[in-house]
Amino acid sequence: SGILPQRLIYISTSGVYGDAKGKWVSETDLPNPITDRGIRRLNAENLIRKFGRDSGVSVSVLRVPGIYSKDRLPLTRLRTKMPLIRDEDDSFSNHVHVVDLVRIVIAALRKGKSGRIYNVCDDSTLKVGDYFDIIAKGYGFEKPRRLKLRDAEIEIPPSVFSFMRESRRVNNARLKSELIENFHYPSVSDGIFY
Repeated sequence: SGILPQRLIYISTSGVYGDAKGKWVSETDLPNPITDRGIRRLNAENLIRKFGRDSGVSVSVLRVPGIYSKDRLPLTRLRTKMPLIRDEDDSFSNHVHVVDLVRIVIAALRKGKSGRIYNVCDDSTLKVGDYFDIIAKGYGFEKPRRLKLRDAEIEIPPSVFSFMRESRRVNNARLKSELIENFHYPSVSDGIFY
């Protein structure tokens, strides 16, 4: 049947939590995905964890939010002046810099607990608009205009809007106690030029 790996890391999405209405979520909260993407990832998590239990392979699941680096920023959206949702209707957004994600994957390979799920995000608590404002300021763009939720749904492409309709703040305490203590880029403002 072939040689099995000793360890397997699956990179999932924090989207498996669905819309928590801005509340904090941790690995002990039940997933509640509302998008096809989130449902597929949760199904994959369950299959991979079952594979680990059945085969004896040590499996860790990383629930990753928006990955960014200087080459993975929404500069085109800022250039084209795509609007955003006004603050009172805006959703929380979570991020991790690609450099920190690589460090976390390596740490999970070295010392991740078998069957364990880890939320992977930096220490910042930002709404989507805050994220775009930081990047706009850093790269010399105008801040995006803000719209009421119903107007934003009309003007913002559905593929982009789907990310904005889920609001959650992802707790990274388990990650920091078991895999890495500190981030190279603890907040988006620290990492947008790297």
